[in-house]
Amino acid sequence: DRLRSNKNVVQNKRPRCEAPHHRKYAPAIFTLEFSGHPKYGTKNVDLCQTCWEQEKHSPENFIDIIPIIKGDSESLKTARADSAIRRLVARDRSVRAKLAELNLTLPIAAIPVGAYVPAVRTGNLVFTAGQLPLVEGKIPYVGKVGGSVTPEQAKEMAQVCVLNALAAVELVAPVDSIVKVVRVVGYVNGVSGFIAAPGVVNGASEVLIHIFGDANGKHARSAFGVAELPLDAPVEIELTVEVAG
Repeated sequence: DRLRSNKNVVQNKRPRCEAPHHRKYAPAIFTLEFSGHPKYGTKNVDLCQTCWEQEKHSPENFIDIIPIIKGDSESLKTARADSAIRRLVARDRSVRAKLAELNLTLPIAAIPVGAYVPAVRTGNLVFTAGQLPLVEGKIPYVGKVGGSVTPEQAKEMAQVCVLNALAAVELVAPVDSIVKVVRVVGYVNGVSGFIAAPGVVNGASEVLIHIFGDANGKHARSAFGVAELPLDAPVEIELTVEVAG
């Protein structure tokens, strides 16, 4: 809503479109805050009307839209209309809507049983505590993977863990503000010699990729086999995400 002062504004003139093919001549009307865009990456970009028309139907690629010139009624009118479109499309792609496609729901975060909190936000990053596959206070399958718990059951429990992790994120930032899944750490309580921990942790990763897509859902990951886990859980998941400012 203001005339910005940066390298793209020269002598108080209107900014120029920063798209490579328009940079030198097309006047910009919007600043878009991108996150993980295949062409622009993660930064603010000034775009003209034509380039905006190309981007507005992919709201997963940007966080915010700002009209550049205050008092430009046509730009403001367009911004309001297009922002409404973006919100409608984004609502259809919300975390809860994506979970519903898998017949899953976002649970209520579990109350910590120790001297810790479920999640901590620092800047635009949220780190969760390790999440067990608790469903209404109980773990459906307990024991070691490859023993009393099958790998398929453990993978299902990893899915429950990541749902609980998203619920923990919701305590400090709305889950729909997540712009990037950064890292997943999985601990698998397997029998001696069990080496398929990554396949179990895939249960968590696949849910995240379904929700946030390849660009923003694929993440760095570690999968460990461990001797024991709290409450004899077969798997435990930690999650790190980036959220909108």
